[in-house]
Order: sequence, then structure tokens, then C-alpha cells
Amino acid sequence: MPLFTLDKMPRARYSEFKRMVENSQGKLTLLVHPYFSRNARERYYRVLDKIIEKQRTPIVMMVDCNAIAENPEFYERLNNGRILVVPTVQSDPALILGYSVYRGERVIGFSSKDIPTDMSLEVLIKYLKNFGVGKIFLGGMYFRHEVPRPKVKIHEEKEFQRITRNNQDEMPRIEGYSGGCLGYTYYRLIKADAFRVILLPAVSHPSVPEHLHILRQERQGNGKKPEKGLPKAARVK
Repeated sequence: MPLFTLDKMPRARYSEFKRMVENSQGKLTLLVHPYFSRNARERYYRVLDKIIEKQRTPIVMMVDCNAIAENPEFYERLNNGRILVVPTVQSDPALILGYSVYRGERVIGFSSKDIPTDMSLEVLIKYLKNFGVGKIFLGGMYFRHEVPRPKVKIHEEKEFQRITRNNQDEMPRIEGYSGGCLGYTYYRLIKADAFRVILLPAVSHPSVPEHLHILRQERQGNGKKPEKGLPKAARVK
């Protein structure tokens, strides 16, 4: 299926994808730049392939414009059925907007309508809400966890920690700031306070810090029952 930007999603495709989310009881897998690098551990790609091939829940795949430009046919084939490919700017989770047909036009730093990263991610969050998403399984590249940076206002950081603690029972207090395309998308999703967000360590690169592992079976060790509703391909073994 030809690629398009999220704001130009055809009505029939929108309705089809919304039904898929409803049929999955509001569960969705969100992959942020999953093929951005070939330097991840081998297991990352093995689990990623399983999710793409076998995962039953709908998948939103955010893809860098450079990757699309290099292999548009590959992403056009992926953009079908339960997989929705969403183009982003180069090396940034900011959505590209304004294209009814998108073939990999390179956009650097901001989207085609000069919407900064935060505002474009609000567009993503709005669509996820409209689809009826309640639980997000999140993976991709890159996840960096850092101490608070000067540009992050202290009251915003405290608010993020409060929302994170309330977002899910298994989540411990988060100290610091999540960066990288995956990390920052995670930060904005948690800050939206609208979804239960579950990081998938097996398909997150680099490895998610130990204190951010929120998969119950990983803390319990092998031989325990995995959490219900978790994508089979992403369960830690």
C-alpha cells in the first residue's frame, strides 16, 4: 500500500485500523525506528521479526525518512493490514505531515509543516486516542536514560515522575530523563497520562535500564507465568 503521513490517512484505512484496535481490546504495539541501525544484538532482530510476522495486535511503525527513501518498496509492503507505517523526520521521532502519497522525501529537524517534535508527537497521541488505544507495547531504537538536563524544567520532571508512578502498578519511581527517539517517545506517551505503556526490553535498543524493566516475569525469573496480554514474541526468555 502506498505510504502517507498520519494526518493524510485515507478514511477507509483509518476505519480499518480503528476496528483492528477495537478487536484487540485497545492493545497496540508501537515500534520507533526499529530498523534505524544494524548494530543491535542479534536477539533484537530475531524478536522484532517475530513481532512483525506473528503479532496479532495492530502495529504502528515509526520510520525515519532516510530509511524509507532507501527502500520505499519494503515499507509500502509492510504498510498493510495490521501494520501502519508512519514516516518521521531524519533521526527524530517528529512526524512528517502533509503528504497524501509519501515516497521518502527527506525532512531534517522538523516536519514538513515546521511543527516541532513535541507538537507532532501530540498528533500521534491524538490518533492513538481516536483509535481507542489503551495499552501500548513499546520498542525500537534508541533508548537513552539520562539525569535531568538543564532544559528540562524541574516542575516538569517532577510531574513526569508523578504521572509515571500512577500510570502502572509495576513501574517504580523513575529518576532521570528518557532520551533518544524511543526514549523520548516513551517520555511523551507517559506524560500524556492516557495509556498504559509497557516497554519491551527484548526489542528495545540499547538495553532498557534495569530499574525501568516493568515486565513482571523478568523480575520473577524464568519458569513464572508471563503477564497476560503481553505479545508472545516479546516475552523475555
